[in-house]
Amino acid sequence: SLRTHKLKGDLNGVWSCSVDYDNRILFELVINTDSGEEEIFLLTLGSHDDVY
Repeated sequence: SLRTHKLKGDLNGVWSCSVDYDNRILFELVINTDSGEEEIFLLTLGSHDDVY
């Protein structure tokens, strides 16, 4: 399981998923203005302490 979840507070609107026990990917879901399709915009990848 990637344990994907929405973040709150200063990171409101950002999503997080787990790569492994300590590593996370932070991303946003955005609409592509050309196609109108939803896309994933990757923000950062790193350890829990690095990304939060």
